[in-house]
Amino acid sequence: VEVSYVEIYLEQIKDLLHPANSNLRIRETSAGGIYIQGVTETYVTSNQEVLDIMEQGGNNRKVSSTDMNAESSRSHSVFILKLTQKHKIHGSTKESKLILVDLAGSEKVSKTGATGQTFTEAKAINKSLSALGNVIKALTTGKGHVPYRDSKLTRLLSDSLGGNSKTCLIITGSVASYNAEETLSTLRFGKRAKMIKNKPKVNEERSIDEYKALLEAAYKKIRDQENIIKALKEEGGYSSGSMRSEDLEAAMSAASSSETTAASDSNNDDSHGGEGRGGELKQAGKTRPPAPILEISDDDDDTEGGGGEKTGDQE
Repeated sequence: VEVSYVEIYLEQIKDLLHPANSNLRIRETSAGGIYIQGVTETYVTSNQEVLDIMEQGGNNRKVSSTDMNAESSRSHSVFILKLTQKHKIHGSTKESKLILVDLAGSEKVSKTGATGQTFTEAKAINKSLSALGNVIKALTTGKGHVPYRDSKLTRLLSDSLGGNSKTCLIITGSVASYNAEETLSTLRFGKRAKMIKNKPKVNEERSIDEYKALLEAAYKKIRDQENIIKALKEEGGYSSGSMRSEDLEAAMSAASSSETTAASDSNNDDSHGGEGRGGELKQAGKTRPPAPILEISDDDDDTEGGGGEKTGDQE
């Protein structure tokens, strides 16, 4: 388990666990997704260690006093907990991230009385929150380009917004009528965010041994299918090398015609006499499917052998 803690201040990413690391860059890979290049990552083994690191990073966060808040956050903070799981037998790995984001609230300069550097910070905060709103709007309407790159905040949270994650948003409002406008705007923001549809999936990377096992299983399946085809060909009495497909079709057609003629002759014989098998069934008042073609063929052979006597009787 690894943790990292950064803040986005004036559109620059600063490492809260190592304040000297500032203006960090956001990178992306096809396997690992979004990450921050050069950020300090610390291994933890208990809940208390996680809380201690959060407190350590929180003490390095930018705060300032305004007319509305004595300790107003002047940046967005992002705490990232990364969990990596490795299978001891197969060697495959799974990764997941828990991202906790504390967004600085939007400000009205007329209420906060911000001036100088505080005013510059307020503009940067409002700009990034506006970019976040535009991303949410684009995701919920499903139209046009999603402007993830308009802000460091939206770029860093692109997986959490319509990507490979499950997202939970907590909004805060004020019961005071003085802040009714801000509270209503915050509620509308939360309502739009609820309409976002994420697509979570398992971040799993197979080991070389697993890929070899999958390949061997595929080869085995191919061999089994080849053996089945070979057995069917041998059972049918022909092979692809000894008989062409055209010859096979002609033989099957001729066999079908012979069977039809034999069946017709047998039916004619049964319609004349009571000694035949068909006559016996009719006398007994029973019906039964025609005899197998092989038996019909044998009856025809017997008829040909004594054909003169039987024909005379019929005549």
